[in-house]
Amino acid sequence: MTTTSSYDSLIQSSASSDWERAYFYFVATGQKAIDEWMIDFLAAHLELPENRKFSLFSPHTFFNQVVMGLPLQIYSRHEGRKRILGLQIADSSQIQARFATEIEPLPQNQRFHSTGNPLVDDENYRLWEELLFFQMCRRLLYDSGALDFMVHEIRQNY
Repeated sequence: MTTTSSYDSLIQSSASSDWERAYFYFVATGQKAIDEWMIDFLAAHLELPENRKFSLFSPHTFFNQVVMGLPLQIYSRHEGRKRILGLQIADSSQIQARFATEIEPLPQNQRFHSTGNPLVDDENYRLWEELLFFQMCRRLLYDSGALDFMVHEIRQNY
């Protein structure tokens, strides 16, 4: 009998065979919803840069792996002052991605409100930027239809 701790260890594993086992043991049997499994998986494997001197939205790839046959990439970039978070599902051999989307922060979240003290603002800015990043990840997956696309593709192939 499988337990939640075994689910967590399978999800957090670096071996793709463990991710598939988590899918078959927990999703296929109805213990977990497929979208919950995808969110748990991405939460365990998104890698924020540990030692960052610049913005979290400087060009960076947070996730680039094949998940259940889907070559998935989550990345950030910026255009001037615009922060952009993107997701694409494509093989390197493909000319056009099977799915691709990019989002920007909501207008009310585009700017960090400074206290004017760099000693305070530096740590606050990093926390604000991480919160913004995870808020944008949620919007990227749910509002753009990316999660629905991934669920559809996985169900079709497994």
